[in-house]
Amino acid sequence: MVDAEQFDKPGIMFIAAHQDDAEGVAGGLFAKLNENADIRGRVACFTDGRVGHYRVKYLKHPDRLTAVRDNEAAKAAAVYGFDYQRLVDDAGEPFKDARLEVNWKTRGAAWKAIRDFQPDLIITLPVNDPVDPYGMHNDHTNVGEIVRRTAYLIPAPLTFPEYYPAGFADNLNEDDQLVYVKPPIIVTAHDPYSGKIQPDIVISLTEDELDKKVEAWEAHISQWREWLPWVARYDPPADTGSLKQSLIDRSNRLAKSLPVKSERGGIYESFTITKWALRVPEIGEIKKYFPGDILDYEFAEKKIAELSQ
Repeated sequence: MVDAEQFDKPGIMFIAAHQDDAEGVAGGLFAKLNENADIRGRVACFTDGRVGHYRVKYLKHPDRLTAVRDNEAAKAAAVYGFDYQRLVDDAGEPFKDARLEVNWKTRGAAWKAIRDFQPDLIITLPVNDPVDPYGMHNDHTNVGEIVRRTAYLIPAPLTFPEYYPAGFADNLNEDDQLVYVKPPIIVTAHDPYSGKIQPDIVISLTEDELDKKVEAWEAHISQWREWLPWVARYDPPADTGSLKQSLIDRSNRLAKSLPVKSERGGIYESFTITKWALRVPEIGEIKKYFPGDILDYEFAEKKIAELSQ
């Protein structure tokens, strides 16, 4: 049985490869939605995060790094009133960082997480173009593909029976019906690992929304202060102000790929509408979940019309 009351609020779910993926690409949207609507929110992460550091102590005790990163992700999600979940396979085993594959175990984990939370909107990373000149991260490339190839089967309750709890069916009558889960809207967020984007929605953040995004990103200390500067060989941000500037710089790079006039300014996040799960959103739904599209929903309406043919 399902407690219907837990789904009386719209559900927003971000399905990520790593603990720090969500806030950088959709943290401003989370802030908008948390401010303007009564919602349920969840960040679901696939991998154990054990690649994202360089210290010997994490080589010797990789579980410690997983614990650090899970704790950071939970704190970041809480900034928006969201919760955090790390996905595991049908045996309760984690998916390894840098080794995320598209297979029945990862698809089953996504299927279970989506059916358990019953989101109205899923945001994930894009399925990258293999000819994209940008270097592609294996896990980022695959997480979008996992969601895409799982989406059609979200309503189908017999798809991955391995992911039901042991003994789940023992007390059910044979004529009972399993839960129907409505397919959600699914969009992809622009990923800095991918250079080629064709956004359908572009939102501009207010100063308060940007500050919330900075606050959430700041929770990922092991990443912005330690790992990312180390692996990319740059000086880490010295304080909150310079961390904020790094997100502004990221937005400025994004803006060069967007159909917006450069003189307009602003801090942007962009999204692409999909037909995954055979679910084409209505324009009213897009306006509800993506308030203040600076493209005035012209691109979104065009995309919805194309997907509806």
